[in-house]
Amino acid sequence: MEHFQLHFEPEHRVLYQEPSGAWLTASWKNIATASSIKRIQYNTEQLKNYIIVDIDNSDIYKYREANLPEPNFIVKNKHKVGAHLFWVLDRTIATPYYKKLWKEVFKSFTIQSGGDEVAKGFIAKNLNNNIDFNIEFIEPIAYNINSLAHYKMQNHAQIEISAPRAPKKQKQPQLIKTKGRNTEIFNKVRLIAYQEVKRSVNDDDFKTIILNYAHKLNKELFDYPLEDNELEGIVKSVVKYCLENKSMIKKYNKNKGAMNLDDLLSIKQKQRLAAQFTNEVKSNRVKMKIQVAIIEMKKQNLKLNVSSVAKYTKLSRPTITKYKHFFKS
Repeated sequence: MEHFQLHFEPEHRVLYQEPSGAWLTASWKNIATASSIKRIQYNTEQLKNYIIVDIDNSDIYKYREANLPEPNFIVKNKHKVGAHLFWVLDRTIATPYYKKLWKEVFKSFTIQSGGDEVAKGFIAKNLNNNIDFNIEFIEPIAYNINSLAHYKMQNHAQIEISAPRAPKKQKQPQLIKTKGRNTEIFNKVRLIAYQEVKRSVNDDDFKTIILNYAHKLNKELFDYPLEDNELEGIVKSVVKYCLENKSMIKKYNKNKGAMNLDDLLSIKQKQRLAAQFTNEVKSNRVKMKIQVAIIEMKKQNLKLNVSSVAKYTKLSRPTITKYKHFFKS
């Protein structure tokens, strides 16, 4: 079972759900064997290592009626119906061609297994969590995506996998194409929370504002909204972070206002001052991004060095080196 133990680069960041329901992010090496976590983002937009089918009913073994290959393991709910079926791939899917193939196989397997067609195949139950789930191991050998694609063509060629659905009429139709409901809600709620926490509102009002916004967003974005406990877990995570770092967030200012320059200055002088102002704004943004990253990394007990912070922030190593003294603050 060795090839089931690690499926990402150790520093690769993924979403995970705590027992409380809160959603956080961490590097894969810190959660790969965690037993208390409820759900993990096993597939990402860039890297895919599984075909994961979400079953929301009691007919977990319907895939056998369709003569699909046996999944490597099934993670079942202990206290209600439903499960996740995992087919482990023998190599990471990372190129455009194989990503498209992965999507077709995932869609076909979902339909044939009677799975949730709204699911994106990214987040699933934690296979190391034996508190909430029962894990049934079936097939010990990983699958090649080409062999699964052949099986799909052989058994379910009538499904028009690539045929796009007509977009629904809404203000933001692009939101239909999302990495997952939890990810979409988390990213949008935190952006609003960063703005609201800067205002002079007390903590209770802040929580109410963010929770109401999240509920509204949940209904508007999805035909099948998240359950209340999942939604509240996301909000709890965002609110906690914002309140703990309120003073730092309030200092962050994008400086969108125009400069007030003396009309007596020459054009060259105005251009020089404007350039200095722009550079200062950019520098402040970089500093704030690094400081936020360091706070988050310290909370997750991640090692702080130039390489790790550069990877976390997606800034260049020379830029991080320039502000290396922040590590000690």
